[in-house]
Amino acid sequence: MGTVFEDMLADNDRILVTVPTDAKVITFSNSGRGGKRNWFAMTTDQLRGCLEDMLEDLGAFPAIYEEKLWRELFKAHLTEDVARTMGAVQTLPLFEVLAKVIHYSNSSGPRSFKTINLEPNAVRQAIAMLERA
Repeated sequence: MGTVFEDMLADNDRILVTVPTDAKVITFSNSGRGGKRNWFAMTTDQLRGCLEDMLEDLGAFPAIYEEKLWRELFKAHLTEDVARTMGAVQTLPLFEVLAKVIHYSNSSGPRSFKTINLEPNAVRQAIAMLERA
């Protein structure tokens, strides 16, 4: 008899189950505008993949958040399935987590909501920090 996870993986009929790599997991919320926060999780490897995908065409991404545009950019540029799904349905939370990773891996000062530092060296520094996480 297998473990519960092995059994769940074997039962991949319509709703698929995967086990993430051994990376750390970051949980984050939405803004809670509707009165209740919803929580999400991504691995540090998935977040790093987002930044690596973005780094390939940083000029396409604006430094200010605009939901429709960022949703389309995530759809067009992100290659990892979980990240692409998050970008489509929880665009602002994913944007904010990426903005925080870049900001806090480069400095510790104040940060502005709905803005992201897209300087290539800042993005590279964030990728390097996530590799070490």
